[in-house]
Amino acid sequence: MKRTIFLLLLCLISLTMSSWEYQREYIVSNGVKYRICNSEELEVVAILPEAGLSVEIPIFVDDMRVSSLRIDDVNTTCEHLTIPSSIQEFYGISSVSLKTIEIDPKARIAPSAIFTCPSLRSISISNDNLPGTDMYDWRFKNCVSLTEIKLPSKLTSINGYVFNGCQSLEHLTLPASLESFGAFLDGCPNLTTITCLAQRPPEIAVSEKSYSNSTIILYVPFASLEAYRSAEGWNQLFSIQPIPKSEFQAPSDVRFTIEEYLMHPNEEAHVASSLKFSPSDAEYTCQF
Repeated sequence: MKRTIFLLLLCLISLTMSSWEYQREYIVSNGVKYRICNSEELEVVAILPEAGLSVEIPIFVDDMRVSSLRIDDVNTTCEHLTIPSSIQEFYGISSVSLKTIEIDPKARIAPSAIFTCPSLRSISISNDNLPGTDMYDWRFKNCVSLTEIKLPSKLTSINGYVFNGCQSLEHLTLPASLESFGAFLDGCPNLTTITCLAQRPPEIAVSEKSYSNSTIILYVPFASLEAYRSAEGWNQLFSIQPIPKSEFQAPSDVRFTIEEYLMHPNEEAHVASSLKFSPSDAEYTCQF
């Protein structure tokens, strides 16, 4: 009898300690569940339904810094998520309700991050969000509603299944720094146009089997038109056209004066119709 009571007491103590340890391992604040990594850092692991439609992750919770995020919770009702600068390891997120993600420019996304968000419509990724200069292990997995992806301007390589399954993606802009492109696009049936800002045709490592839509139009800088049309790979996969004038934008750090008009990036330039602008690496020249 005493042995039985003793064993029952041990079981009760064990259950109590397990419950206490579980409470120490996780905390919940304003509908967001965090895992305690150590005495100073937290990791976001879930957005609970009571958090509401819009959630802004704080930098600190209970005097502990929120430093990483790994959400795998399909039951959330959150539609907009704001990621703070304190997140230095963004491993990925899975959510059926999330429509927009706002990532602080100083937050860092892990090289193998996976986004599984079928309702996600757009996402913007800055240079500082990316730890390196290539996108290979990244995946926008089954992001069937994604129509716009703003990529970092420092990217040199895009490969693998980064965009595979983005069924609503209609246009893709590749940065001027790109040197290699091997992303499979066979899961993007609505992709009709790609704009590549690179002056020199990047090395391409894909075949016709990588594309479900053979009518994709590739827009390239006017000065590089012939180079792309003669580049093996590009000329076999796409119909290559010069970038329309309406899409021309100067780099964000370019500012120059012509005929007493100061032209700022992304603003309309009032210049004589006889002037034409053609990019040459980082410089812009006037041709009369």
